[in-house]
Amino acid sequence: MRSKSTILLGVALAVALSGCNRNSAEKTLAKGQVVATVGGEDITVYELNAELQGQQIPAGAQRKQVEQAVLQQVITRKILAQIARERGIDKTPAFLLQDRRSSDSLLGQMLRQQLAAGLTRPTDTEIAGYMEGHPDQFANRRIMTIDQIQFQRPADMRSLVKYEPLKTMDQVEAQLKADGLKYVRQPTQLDAAALNPAQLRQITSMPAGEVFIVPAGPALSANVITATRTEPLTGADARNLAITMIQGDKLTRVAKTQLGGKVDALRAGVKYQSGYAPPAGTAAAAKP
Repeated sequence: MRSKSTILLGVALAVALSGCNRNSAEKTLAKGQVVATVGGEDITVYELNAELQGQQIPAGAQRKQVEQAVLQQVITRKILAQIARERGIDKTPAFLLQDRRSSDSLLGQMLRQQLAAGLTRPTDTEIAGYMEGHPDQFANRRIMTIDQIQFQRPADMRSLVKYEPLKTMDQVEAQLKADGLKYVRQPTQLDAAALNPAQLRQITSMPAGEVFIVPAGPALSANVITATRTEPLTGADARNLAITMIQGDKLTRVAKTQLGGKVDALRAGVKYQSGYAPPAGTAAAAKP
């Protein structure tokens, strides 16, 4: 039997960017019905509708109340933004960096939405076939009890190699203390239905008691499975999950077909300054 060691499971995302004719778009928005003017700056019905997207809005008079409340939020944001510009905050390096970051992120998100809009909804046959082909997330779905330590990412991610030989959570905790990294240790649960098939195969193929480290939003988490129970996923919940996963698979294939060549070409042309290139033998990022 091989000795246990901490396994690092990485998740990399490729972000593709697209451009647009900003001046043309701004002119289109400017033609929309103006619902309010703040310090000479118009707020159009387009902006208001964008704010209302994703909210549960009742019909009739109550809808108007929601619109008015949301409009006040937009007005407050505009006022504060105008004051910030008067103070020159929009010209500071800190703002420009954050503005570029959020703009790039939004462009990537909207590109993904554009690709997703062209997908066909899966048929009942596809849904049934997917559930049958992935029993670990449906008929044999498992709920795993986890001993988990969430901790901040180290400044140098390469330092995580120190955690690979560790065999227990107590050893991981001791190493975090030695490295001066903030952490929180507490039990939690991991639902097999919330994992993609590749992640689930990685986790369930590990020996009992194996410690594994995965991304957890802006942080990382060290985990060990302490108990498992079977709880089949059925009915509407199972159907909705199958639809989401099928669409996700379709989106991955479409992105690879439409964007893969462009992403590969741009990535191949990246020029790194000394010390910033990914370690030799590792992938810089996953392909779309």
